[in-house]
Amino acid sequence: MRRLLLLVWISFGWIDGCGPAASPPSATPAPKATTRVTNPEVAWSEDGQFISWRSTDSEHVFVARSKDLVPLRTLKTFQPAFAGNWLALADENGVRIERPEDGSLVATTKGHDQPLLVTRSSLAEIEENRVRLISRATGAERSVAAKLCPPRTELRGLTPAAIAGDKIALDVECASIGADPCTGARGNCESRAESTALFDGMNGTFTELGASFWAQVDVVSFSPDGETIAIVGQAHTDTLFFFDARTGRVRRSLKPARANESLGYYGCGTWAYNSETFYLVASSGVYAFAARTGARTAFTAAGEGSKVRIPTPCTVRLVGDRLVVSAAPSVVIRLRVPNLDAADEHETKSSGGEMLLSPDGHWVAVRDDAHALVDAKTWQTIAPLPKTGSAVFDPTSTFLAVGRTVVQAESGQAIGTLQ
Repeated sequence: MRRLLLLVWISFGWIDGCGPAASPPSATPAPKATTRVTNPEVAWSEDGQFISWRSTDSEHVFVARSKDLVPLRTLKTFQPAFAGNWLALADENGVRIERPEDGSLVATTKGHDQPLLVTRSSLAEIEENRVRLISRATGAERSVAAKLCPPRTELRGLTPAAIAGDKIALDVECASIGADPCTGARGNCESRAESTALFDGMNGTFTELGASFWAQVDVVSFSPDGETIAIVGQAHTDTLFFFDARTGRVRRSLKPARANESLGYYGCGTWAYNSETFYLVASSGVYAFAARTGARTAFTAAGEGSKVRIPTPCTVRLVGDRLVVSAAPSVVIRLRVPNLDAADEHETKSSGGEMLLSPDGHWVAVRDDAHALVDAKTWQTIAPLPKTGSAVFDPTSTFLAVGRTVVQAESGQAIGTLQ
């Protein structure tokens, strides 16, 4: 399964709006039955300035500025969704991309079931064997074909794995020309091969990485400076690869785990702010690697008999001198860097409990016996939270919606209610 790092995956749906059957003239019209929705399906723009949500009667979507929640627009029969800082509205004809404040048209896409990827300068849509780009500055469009498969094979799929700046890491699936689609386990499909490529949205070029994984990639993480990409794939689960993000060549490959131990299978990774250290979280433990030399600089074992257990899939963020690992929905683990020591673990006490880590890793919304907003670095309670409705952070970690209440993440102070 794929987790998308630093990636916005827009999922669209169509809301059917069917009016009641007409009543005979002599009959007393029956009151219209409505169901009040406590979960408003909140969506935020990339910069956190705009918010959209479903009305309590589930018949409308409101669009407002996050700072005051006063509706600027009311939409009929649309799911709330954003593509970057633009509003994305799906119907049976495709997706209309427009400016949230006034509804002016930016672009349209062909299918409401296609993922829209947000890069620094464009929105990208995968269309079979090509990538369609929509400029975030002008709305201008262009399409780039992918020619990535070896002779006598054809491209069967491009799957986004991670984004950094204008670069998109893509899983590339090739198959023998005329071969039947693969069925069953991935390893039983001899006619298909998979690799990883980088697509640069600025110049419209594809770069194949210097190693073929022949299986799904589990951990993909760009360094903050955009120069290095770290990868662990299912065909080499004991190996960590560092690639040059510009040339696609392998800078170094490491096998740091003990024999027969896996680094991948739905693990997660993150980089130090200076791009010099890469932290990898796996079922066998938590690792720190020097990106320049490949040396393992720290390790904390996980699993039976250790302080740490790593349920997967996971999310990891570096917050000051703490590495915060979230194994949603129930566990948060904190380790002190650079030595990865002094680990403590926080776990929900009820089967329905939830711990939601903010995108920047600074805050945790705890939904359990106690409902509270917590500082992820100190684990001190910032403020209590409402007890009903799901929790959603905005992409900048400035706001948190809990049910129909919106609060400021840093202070926990409520700023309003979604009508």
